Amino acid sequence: MEDLTLLLPLKTKVKSGEKAIISCPYCDRKHSVVPAVIKRYYLKEFKVQCDCKESFNVKFEVAKTSIHDYDVTVTSPQSDHILRNINIQLLNENNLHFTCKEQLNIRKGQKLRIAIASPTHRTRPIQANAIVRLVRGHFVSCFFTKTIDLP
Repeated sequence: MEDLTLLLPLKTKVKSGEKAIISCPYCDRKHSVVPAVIKRYYLKEFKVQCDCKESFNVKFEVAKTSIHDYDVTVTSPQSDHILRNINIQLLNENNLHFTCKEQLNIRKGQKLRIAIASPTHRTRPIQANAIVRLVRGHFVSCFFTKTIDLP
């Protein structure tokens, strides 16, 4: 007799801007789905074909807090310059990617001071150090020196 729970869609919660890891209910093999696919299938069901030749349905439930709800301030300690007009591309426990409309005087390997205020403003802002990994035009990719806990 076939397990009827395998016929129901597999619900997966995912944070905005992050990959979702899905386990096949038949063989437990892991599959990762990129954010563009998650956005396209936001709250929609779709079918995944596993390498074990079985298929199953997945339904994404995207977390309600958006990365754009966070108030992020970036300061360069070398010049005490505060970057304004920041548009967050990615924010998670390890990384921050953003674009900035103003002229950037940032280079790879430079240390930045990041202040992150939660959308609810119930907690104090998180203070973190980050190191610039990549600068391309107005885009900056950096990683935190210590893992942070986002509210």
